[in-house]
Parts: sequence; C-alpha cells; structure tokens
Amino acid sequence: MVTSMETTSPPILPSDVDAASRQKYDVAKKTWSKRDERVSSYIISSVNLSLRARLCKFEPAAAMWKHLTEKFVQANGAQEYQLIAQTQSASQGEKSIHDFIFR
Repeated sequence: MVTSMETTSPPILPSDVDAASRQKYDVAKKTWSKRDERVSSYIISSVNLSLRARLCKFEPAAAMWKHLTEKFVQANGAQEYQLIAQTQSASQGEKSIHDFIFR
C-alpha cells in the first residue's frame, strides 16, 4: 500500500511491499512529482523576477510556498487597513471594483 504523510510530500513506500504495491507506488510518485512541478512552475512564474532565483532552491512546492509566506505575510492591523482602503478606492474605468465585479 502507498502512503503519504501529507499531500505536500511525495508518497512513502513501506519496506514490506509486493510487486503490485511497488508499481502503484511508482505511479503515485510520478503523479505527485508532476503535480508538484506544475505548482512550482506556477509559483515561480507568478512572482517578481528578483525572487525567482531564490525560489528555485526550494523543493517541493510546499517549501517554496512556506518560504514566501514566512517572508511576506504580515498579520497586522495597519497593513490590513491599508489593503482595504486601497481595494475600496480602486477602479476599473469609471466603475469601482465592486461595481465592475458585482453589477
């Protein structure tokens, strides 16, 4: 049987497996790797060029995401207020963002 401690890490192969289980493991690991590469690629292509080189050293994608959240997420009221104010004053043409999206 193929197991995984969490979806952010590749599947783990128990030591006592038969050939069928080994084959399932190989498929599961290949699938996980493809998905992880896709997420990593998306993250890297979504960030500023100056961050890309630093992110390439993180594997899997979860480690990349963790690094970004530790570096950039700030939980403070002042920043939240600023973001709310910026969102409320943003516009698309002559319409507010709220009107543009919901009307």
